[in-house]
Amino acid sequence: MTSPSQIQTDLRKFFESQLRIDEWGLNTPDNVEDLVTPRSIGREEPATDISTSGFFAGMGSPSPVIARVTFPYMIIFRFSAAYQYEQLPRSEAQNRLLKMLAVIRTDYYCINDEIEAATATGQILTAQEKNKDWLLAYKISVTTSFQTDLEDLEQDLGYMGPKAPPSLETADGNTGIKIPFSYGDASPKTIYVAGAGQTIVTANVIIQVPFNGLNCALELGDAEMSDRLMRSDQVVPEFPAEYETNPGYTYSQSTPILLSIYPGLGCSQGSGFVLIEV
Repeated sequence: MTSPSQIQTDLRKFFESQLRIDEWGLNTPDNVEDLVTPRSIGREEPATDISTSGFFAGMGSPSPVIARVTFPYMIIFRFSAAYQYEQLPRSEAQNRLLKMLAVIRTDYYCINDEIEAATATGQILTAQEKNKDWLLAYKISVTTSFQTDLEDLEQDLGYMGPKAPPSLETADGNTGIKIPFSYGDASPKTIYVAGAGQTIVTANVIIQVPFNGLNCALELGDAEMSDRLMRSDQVVPEFPAEYETNPGYTYSQSTPILLSIYPGLGCSQGSGFVLIEV
């Protein structure tokens, strides 16, 4: 049995054995000082898609479960503005990425011998900053299954067990529908199906983890008008806050309410929830 924090520690060690990582943090690498050796930084994003199975009553001891958790990472290298786009080592980066993904998928026990199954996806991203420097990033998500206990899941990842039903009653007696979303969700995401004659009184988008992609945006509406309930200029995904509109729109027939998620270039985080009052 292991813990999520130990899995994260071992994954960082694995990436450090495969790539030159100057430091771990949440920013982009420092300004270019050496044209030959670009600065780099590793970013460990909050774990996502946490689920458990196989609960066992523990007679007062920790309760073991099989946890399935996705650990997202981004390793970013900064290249000088003196480089042309064609000169960036994208092909070399892609080849190295494929080798790392193959190791994670087939030899995951070498990373942590308590891992029971693992898969990984990844891509190479490039972006040019305002000062014309280039950023080349390995974006990798590692999904693992391992035996742990509920206390470690709560302590390391804040996991509190299965979610409560999303429906709740508001202070004025209306019904609120609360649905979580994340930057990696399929878009548009169905939030709720409004019944015939049902009115959407208020719509709230609560950003808990800010999006970090370039030109990220959110819209709330339906298939006919994607921003009927909330326009993209009424919510700022880069800043954690609560954004509210009062559309008061009544649907004449059963209609799915859709959240359009545009994570932006290089996005590696971003989550929150939509609260609709009907």
